[in-house]
Amino acid sequence: MSYTRQSLQFDTDGRPWLSSAERDRRHELVRSFLREQGLDALIVAGLRGRERFDTYLTNEVYEGVVLFPLEGEPIYFVTQMHRVTLRHDRSNAEITPWIPDARPGVRMFDGLRDALVERGLGRKRFGVVGLLSRGPMEMEGLITYDAWSGVLDAFPDAVFEDVSQDWALRTLPKSAEELEVTRQAARIGEDACAAMLEAAKPGATDAEVYAAVLWAIQSAGAYTAHPHLLLRVGPDSMGWGPPNTFTHGARPRTVQDGDIVLAEIFSCLAGIETQQEMTIAIGSAGERMSGAGDAARAAYEIGRDRLRPGARFSEVCEAMSRPILDGGYWSLGPNIHSVAPLAMVDAALRGVEAIPDLPATPPLRTVPSHGDAEIEAGWLFVLEPNAMNHRSRVLIGGTVAVTPDGIEELNDLPCRLHFR
Repeated sequence: MSYTRQSLQFDTDGRPWLSSAERDRRHELVRSFLREQGLDALIVAGLRGRERFDTYLTNEVYEGVVLFPLEGEPIYFVTQMHRVTLRHDRSNAEITPWIPDARPGVRMFDGLRDALVERGLGRKRFGVVGLLSRGPMEMEGLITYDAWSGVLDAFPDAVFEDVSQDWALRTLPKSAEELEVTRQAARIGEDACAAMLEAAKPGATDAEVYAAVLWAIQSAGAYTAHPHLLLRVGPDSMGWGPPNTFTHGARPRTVQDGDIVLAEIFSCLAGIETQQEMTIAIGSAGERMSGAGDAARAAYEIGRDRLRPGARFSEVCEAMSRPILDGGYWSLGPNIHSVAPLAMVDAALRGVEAIPDLPATPPLRTVPSHGDAEIEAGWLFVLEPNAMNHRSRVLIGGTVAVTPDGIEELNDLPCRLHFR
C-alpha cells in the first residue's frame, strides 16, 4: 500500500501566504469591534495559547501581547530581543511586519503598562483577550495573576473587560485568502492520513506511525498545533494522548491483530488550523468496530447535511449525537467544534451514564457544550463524530468550510473507518 502526495500550490519566492490586504482587513476588524463594543483599545494575549491570537494580528509567531488602540498604531510586546532582530535576516527581506512597533522585554506586561502611560490610555476602557479561555488545556485563561494584577494596580481608573469569546466569534468568518490557506492545510492533513494508513500495519510500532504522520505534514511546509499529534494504538481507547513512550519511557507499542489505531491530526498553515480524525481497525478489530464505524459515519453525514448558514450550532450537535446514542454507543469527545478559532465545542462524554461496567474513577458524566450561535458562511468546523463500543473508539472526520448554501468538505480519507 502506498500513497501519492497531493499537488500543492506553494508560493516559492519567499513571500508570505497572507497579503497586506489581509492585514488591513484584520486590523479594520479590530477597529470595528472596538467601536461596536464601546472600547478604546484591545489587549490581545497570545502568549503560549494554542489559538495564537497575537499571530492573527501580527503574522509572526512570537508568543506575545498586542495593544491595539482605536486611535493610533498597534504595539507588539515580545519576550526576547532575538524575536525582533529575526526580522532583519536576509531570508525575511520580502516580509513586511504587520505591526512595525515591536518591543522586546522579559516582562511583557511591564512594557504594556509603560505604553498605556505613553499613549495616555490610563483611564480608558479596554477589551482583553486571554483572561478567559475555553480551549483544550486552557480552561482558566492565559494571563498570569502576577502579570494582570500589576496592570490593575497601575491603572485603578481604567475599565478592563474580558472579550475573549466575543473576539473569537468575530474572527471565525474567513476571507478568500484564508479559505485558500485552509484548503492547502487540509490537503496536507489528507496526505498525513494517507501516510498513517500506509504505516499502520501489523509489526510496525506506534512510534513509526507517529513519525510518518508528522513527516507528511512538516515536509510539506506545514506545522502542528498543540498537542501536535494525538495517537493511540491498542484494543481499547478510553483516553486520548500521545504514545506511552512519550510520557512513561515505555518501549514503542507494536501494532497487532485486534488493535485500533487512532489519531487526531492538526495540520496548520499561516496561523490557520485544520484537523483530521483517523481510525484504522487492525484484523479482527474490524468485526468488533464496524457497527461503531457505521454510527460515526451516519453522524458525520447528518453534520454535513445540517451545517449551513442559519442553523444553530447546538441543534447540529444534538442531531449528530442521535445515531451514536440510538445505536447503543457513547461519545468520549465532542462530535463537532469550530476551528480557527475553537469558539464553540460540542458536549463530551455524551451517553456515558447509560453504559455499564465502565471504570468508577474518575466519575464519568456528560460535560456540557460550550458556545452557541447561528452559523454563518465562512466559518470553519471540524466534524469529528466518535462512537465508543464500550471501551473501544471509532473517531472519524475532517475540516469543513461553511458556504452560502451548505459546506465544502476539505477532507475525504479520514471521514470513514478503515480496515487493515
